[in-house]
Amino acid sequence: MIADLTIALDEIKTLKGIVPICSGCKKIRDDKGYWNLLESYIEKHSEASFTHGMCPECMEKFYGKNDWYIKSKKKQTLET
Repeated sequence: MIADLTIALDEIKTLKGIVPICSGCKKIRDDKGYWNLLESYIEKHSEASFTHGMCPECMEKFYGKNDWYIKSKKKQTLET
């Protein structure tokens, strides 16, 4: 158990302090004043990496009025 905890602690890299983030687009301002995508900033300052998907609310927001999306949702409903 102690060995596992030691390994886990070695893998932790923590962001500290205040992170200036745009409340609109969620970009983060770095120390040089440049605005960076949230994912890029976190990947650069930690050992985390990202994979992207889309939550159901955003799927509706971005695709909800498209015929192909409406048909796909109806198909999924019939299959379940």
